Amino acid sequence: MRPSLTASNVGVPPSNKGQLLALRTKAELHASFKSTKAYVIEIPTKSAKKTLEVANEVVRNYDLHHLRRFVKPENLPSYLKDILSTSTTSFNTTQKEEIATPKEQFENIDRNLTEKDQQEALSTGTRQATLYFLVCTESHLTPGCALESLLAQDQLRNRSSISGFRTIVVPILPPSSADQARRWSEDYWPTVYKKSNPFGPHPSLVYHAESELHGSAERWMGLAERAGMEVSVAAIGEPIGAVIVDRTHEQGSSVVVVAGDARWQGVEEQSGNGPGNILGHAVMRAIGMVANKRRMLLEDVLEADTGSGTPKFLANEPLTPTEADAYSRDTLTAGGYLCFGLEIYVTHEPCAMCSMAILHSRFARIVFGERLPLTGGIAVDPTKTATHNSGVLNYGLFWRPELNWKLLGWQWQSSQTQLSSSNVHA
Repeated sequence: MRPSLTASNVGVPPSNKGQLLALRTKAELHASFKSTKAYVIEIPTKSAKKTLEVANEVVRNYDLHHLRRFVKPENLPSYLKDILSTSTTSFNTTQKEEIATPKEQFENIDRNLTEKDQQEALSTGTRQATLYFLVCTESHLTPGCALESLLAQDQLRNRSSISGFRTIVVPILPPSSADQARRWSEDYWPTVYKKSNPFGPHPSLVYHAESELHGSAERWMGLAERAGMEVSVAAIGEPIGAVIVDRTHEQGSSVVVVAGDARWQGVEEQSGNGPGNILGHAVMRAIGMVANKRRMLLEDVLEADTGSGTPKFLANEPLTPTEADAYSRDTLTAGGYLCFGLEIYVTHEPCAMCSMAILHSRFARIVFGERLPLTGGIAVDPTKTATHNSGVLNYGLFWRPELNWKLLGWQWQSSQTQLSSSNVHA
């Protein structure tokens, strides 16, 4: 076989520049939309410890650990600052606001302050510092029982500064990224990101993978685009291409196979009249070519081969110069299972059939170009051109807990506008 095709000797169309966008899992998407109502109360700063102790006695199984329990007024989201300062209590807990007498002012001064600061606070009549305390979700407390019991605790009461309970909306599940935590802190309540993702791949795993993909992803996407153009010009398939890469090859990241769509090869009715040969999809052809190359690495199988050849409907043989060039190169290590640990780059989001074939073949990573919300099976992100009620699949098959294989996934956001039909099956 010929030397391997590596990132250093593959040309890239200038128009194929772009960036990687990590895919969100189906669980991540659902988590971002789940919210609940929670109670907030304003308390004196010096009562924070006792407030927490009492709350822990009343509230069992507190479940908002991803949200800040105590928040300074200046750190509240902008929309909450006015609401919390003017809203009334959710329950009939009337509190008479009084102007503190000089004696009460002195008693309310934080004794942890220096003597100078205490005198300054007393002389200016400064209102003592307060915090907003996130009590619990609405379902944990009910009016007339535990909530009123909590309000009645002496250590929580301060007639000049304690306000009643307010109700706010908060995200019920933890954030899956630092960016999501930042957005929630601005839109809901100060949120903590604990550098973990209970709904998808660990952030460090995604970061490490992206650092490897940068610099080579645009090359492989350019090669996939070239493969799609060749089959389209030859009128044997749609302008869809796929490239399979082995990043662990001894010669560096190397192309294993290149395949374009060949659904119209040998089909009389072409160009949109029916699905054509569905086994001629670019992804199915690429996986089939890998299988062929693995068979060729097994000498005993070749010796026993009757020479009957591959059935034509599988379309597993190269049909264009680019496909033949990659197919003829020695770029596959013997002994592995089909596509285990390999990467696949596709110009369009694979359909549900091809997505499951990718899972069954045990790929490690996938990068696709154009999102196909009506037919694609890999991604789950909502798009501008479709909604949940308009036939969007949103399967998110690249990472589903109920499936026995998962892989990392990205969409390649090209700098060039793509004009393909959104209902094509890639």
